[in-house]
Amino acid sequence: MKDCITTRQTAIIASIVIFANKILALPSLLFQYARGDALLVFLTMFCLDIAVLFIFFALKNRYRNESFFEILSHKLTKPIAILIYIVLLVYFFLELLLNFNVTGVYFKNQIYHNDEKLIFMVISISIFAIVISGGFKGLARTFEFFYYPIILGCLICLLISFFNFNEPLILFDTSFHNYFTACYKYLFSFGDILILFLIMDKIKYDDKSKKTILLYVLSTMGIILFGTFIFLSLFPNTGFLHSNSISDIILLSPEIFSIGRLDIIAVTTVMFLTLCQGCIYGYMLCDLVKKLIPKAPLKLSIFIVSVVFLTLYATVFKTIDIVIFSATTWGIYMALFLQYILPIICTIFLIGKRKKEESS
Repeated sequence: MKDCITTRQTAIIASIVIFANKILALPSLLFQYARGDALLVFLTMFCLDIAVLFIFFALKNRYRNESFFEILSHKLTKPIAILIYIVLLVYFFLELLLNFNVTGVYFKNQIYHNDEKLIFMVISISIFAIVISGGFKGLARTFEFFYYPIILGCLICLLISFFNFNEPLILFDTSFHNYFTACYKYLFSFGDILILFLIMDKIKYDDKSKKTILLYVLSTMGIILFGTFIFLSLFPNTGFLHSNSISDIILLSPEIFSIGRLDIIAVTTVMFLTLCQGCIYGYMLCDLVKKLIPKAPLKLSIFIVSVVFLTLYATVFKTIDIVIFSATTWGIYMALFLQYILPIICTIFLIGKRKKEESS
């Protein structure tokens, strides 16, 4: 296998993408529908993601050296596989646009205080293009370097804010309809395990891989659930006003007035996280382009992705409201198919192959 990454690097990639937007705008957005039950929304969607993760483990065990595209081509025919990969291309463009818009607004509020989002996008895309051009192995090593500072930053932010609330979190304070609406409307923000399917042929997989990946994934979900619990406890009535959750929970800390801008920890953490997430989504897009245009070299794929992304941002997805509207309307159907229906189809593949083996 060429350009493969280790199990630990795979687990780190899974952990980083799970963080996407869940420590910034998502708690506030879910609060608008589910209030305190936003914690249950996170828990429900994470349970679905864990189920999908076990489907990935089963698929990887059966097809150790085949890519996801090869499996789809063999089982569903190549034209259908190409069609699915075109949908994936649109999906990851929207993921990257959502990620950049959310973090762009965050940095504008915390650092820039003026509207320089286009400049932020151009500089970021240039950095990502340079990092991605080093190949997938180099990318994975970069994530290893930034990963533990990211985790440490998240934990420091949570520990600082943990002792600031006095009121217990009230659960089951909204209707089942509102809870279900929150799960469905923000479906696009979950299902991050999908990335593992797309890089399955680039993973060095052994008997210990399952435990390592599962440990990292569960630990990340635990951090996010803990952060959401603190956020909802600190803002039981005004959660919809706080769209930068990881920074806003620190601002209530009395230590911030004696130490100074303590939220610099959160800003630095989000900065590292944005770099890693942008590189992952960018690489996924380049890899999808290479699958659809097999003869395209990596640098050409990077150029195509960069030009298309900046064009979409400058012309169609100019504001965060447009991106969130897209993700919560037509983006839901893509997410539902790719994140959950497609893994179920893979389960059918596995059952069919097992029956074939048993009959032979």
